[in-house]
Amino acid sequence: MSLISGSRFFVTGIGTDVGKTIVSSILMKAVNGLYWKPIQCGTEPITDCSRVRQLTGYAEQHFLPEKYLLKKPASPHLAAPEEGVTVCLDDIVLPIERTDSRNLVVEGAGGVMVPLNCNDTVGDLALHLGLSTVVVASPYLGAYNHTLLTIEALRRRCVSLLGIVVSHVATTDYDPDFISFVEKKTGLPVLLEVPYLPRVTPEAISVLSAQLKQTLESENYYGKVREQSVAPLYSAKDSSPADRIQ
Repeated sequence: MSLISGSRFFVTGIGTDVGKTIVSSILMKAVNGLYWKPIQCGTEPITDCSRVRQLTGYAEQHFLPEKYLLKKPASPHLAAPEEGVTVCLDDIVLPIERTDSRNLVVEGAGGVMVPLNCNDTVGDLALHLGLSTVVVASPYLGAYNHTLLTIEALRRRCVSLLGIVVSHVATTDYDPDFISFVEKKTGLPVLLEVPYLPRVTPEAISVLSAQLKQTLESENYYGKVREQSVAPLYSAKDSSPADRIQ
């Protein structure tokens, strides 16, 4: 099975600096798509768009301009007012004329509960755009909590979940049970494991993108996603949250 032309993906993470931009580069190259970061907070030393362009080696026509390009490296609800701007969810619209028949990778800002303004979060943006969402998790101390909370927040918003990428770029810690536990608990497949890379190179991105492409084109993978993408975080056989706390 090959990828359907016009597939669109939203990349979010369980926190800041877990490897979303690296994973976006891998995914973009795996599907030979376009890249869009609608809200960029922080322009120094380079933007995420520039970083993805370096890592993929793709030409300028593969990249869409940011809707909001904010100088301060902070949450959008803090960075935008400093420039007299208010981030408005309704103003963030997929550029259909450029993406109708092309695969598209959209990268979010920070984690899913990062506020865009007084009312909306990155999770709301994922739902607003209606894309298949990839969650980037890094197995640092506290990752179980952050990963399950992230999945739960997205499911409460009825966001379509494609799967999880486990990224070691933010930590050298390794829990051999992390992947199997997260897959079992969430019902979502781990699409790829990104190893710790002292230096991220275009060559490494190419190797990992080939692995991810193979997963995305797998018959078994598509069947699993159809069954599990909207499954509840806790199955009926699990005890209640109150029982687990006790």
